[in-house]
Amino acid sequence: NSLNTAVRAFASSGRIKEVLEEKPVQPVPRKPLTPEITGDIRFKHVFFAYAGAGKESLRDIDIHIKPGETVGIIGSTGAGKTTLVNLIPRLYDATQGKVLIDGCDVTQIDTKLLRSAVAVAPQKALLFSGTIRENLRWGRPDAGEDELRQAAETACAHTFIEQSLQGYETLLGQGGVNLSGGQKQRLSLARALVRKPRILILDDCTSALDART
Repeated sequence: NSLNTAVRAFASSGRIKEVLEEKPVQPVPRKPLTPEITGDIRFKHVFFAYAGAGKESLRDIDIHIKPGETVGIIGSTGAGKTTLVNLIPRLYDATQGKVLIDGCDVTQIDTKLLRSAVAVAPQKALLFSGTIRENLRWGRPDAGEDELRQAAETACAHTFIEQSLQGYETLLGQGGVNLSGGQKQRLSLARALVRKPRILILDDCTSALDART
């Protein structure tokens, strides 16, 4: 038993050493840029391929989105819409070409600054254990009550929140198991709006909602 324990400990220490020595896939800029982000987005001949994939998911994408513009990206399932928008907050890095925010390459922008300026409302809403209020404040803990209500009303979530037994203090289970798919999506959208981001990405976040909503 002592020998088995020692062998397991040795194997575990080797694995820990591998993790500690692992280098990030995305390099961290030595002197990160800190621009005043306004939301000017430019894809310059961007290509992207997932590791091990036989072909590229994105080929020669060239788009310029100005601050204040609303742009819709339409395509069939698997066309690369989510992959494209994930390059903006640098969840992935382009294989070739550049993604620029306010003229700065996203790979050179301070990561915390970049992601604080971007909010994403995904198709699959990710909610956490806690109250509705805590979920809405997840990305901005200092948000006031009026801001929470305004965001909830914009996302058509305020009515069903008020009709809950404890309103904004209603407890949610892990993943929002006690809500419908449409309710989860509306809360996810409200949470994104509470942050008042410079760049708002809506990735098919109304798929579970009726046409009128």
